[in-house]
Amino acid sequence: NGLRDQVDKKAGYKTRKRRRTKVGEIDLIAQKKGQKLIAEIKGGEQYITTSTIKKLKRKASVMRGKPLLCSP
Repeated sequence: NGLRDQVDKKAGYKTRKRRRTKVGEIDLIAQKKGQKLIAEIKGGEQYITTSTIKKLKRKASVMRGKPLLCSP
C-alpha cells in the first residue's frame, strides 16, 4: 500500500491494486494521461528471475501498458 500511495500522491497517477486477468494477477495498475504502468511488486527476500520478468512483460503486453518491476 505504501508504493500505491506514493504513485497516487507524488506522481499523480490513478491506481488500482490486485487485479486478476487471463494472464495472471497484476499487483498494481497506474494510469495518467493515456500512459498505463503494469507493476509487479516483490518484497522481502524474493528473488527476481528471468521468468518473473518474462511474465511481467507478457502481462503488460496483454494490458497494453508498460512493465514496472518494484522491489523495496
